[in-house]
Amino acid sequence: MTDAQVKARYQSCSDGYYSGPRPGRTRYTKDDYVWAVTPDFAKRYCMPPEFISTELKGADAVAFHMVKEGAEQCGYGGQKEVCSRRQALGLEFYFSSAIKLPSISDTKFSTRALYMVEMSAHVVTDKRPYANSQQWLDDKPGGQNKFTPNSMGLVAVKEDKAIWPVAAFGEMMYIEDLLPGYNFLSVEGNAGNFEHPGLRKLDPKRFAFVMRHPWQGSPPPPPALALADYSYVIELPQSFIEKMRVQDGEASMTARDLFKRATSTNK
Repeated sequence: MTDAQVKARYQSCSDGYYSGPRPGRTRYTKDDYVWAVTPDFAKRYCMPPEFISTELKGADAVAFHMVKEGAEQCGYGGQKEVCSRRQALGLEFYFSSAIKLPSISDTKFSTRALYMVEMSAHVVTDKRPYANSQQWLDDKPGGQNKFTPNSMGLVAVKEDKAIWPVAAFGEMMYIEDLLPGYNFLSVEGNAGNFEHPGLRKLDPKRFAFVMRHPWQGSPPPPPALALADYSYVIELPQSFIEKMRVQDGEASMTARDLFKRATSTNK
């Protein structure tokens, strides 16, 4: 096909296109993310119809994947070949650029996760020319926080109240106008919390990603805080949460397997 034919077939949406698998497309980018997008976002970027959700509220698109951080760490339990790699819950949001989120700075670009940069991470030092690593990071372009640290989280919801804190999330990356009309936010949180007995007993059907007001600070919010008391709320589709729960459970099984291997007497 000519370049014009390729564009007409695969890049026919107004603002861009989805590079993952689509019907009739032979070459594509492998996509390990779980997606939920609004009908308008899907139309603008040729997203597959199975990604569309009318339950997503507060963001135009959200993507989830399990983040494997850094290199494998070995030697657990004194056993040389017992290795593991930290896994975290990764969420990426696309918001309308007209939405004003509860920020603490005017920065248009923030990247807090240096391990995401493609580089070798095997040479380590604590002798940077600063008093501490935070000072070193804050002085770098993109090192400023856009949001209050520890002010975001995933909560279970019942009767429009947050009844259980599933996981706290930290800001990883923020980029204004990453896509035409959309700002981007990437966050990460600890894995393994979906298996908590207290949460399973509640058996909630609604979940939301919440952001606190900057003046509320970073301590954990009180139990049963009304959604209206948060600065910003994103309601996530139930099917999206169920896929998160499955992958979170698999990560928990990996952690339990590591403990068994590390405590094994076969050294």
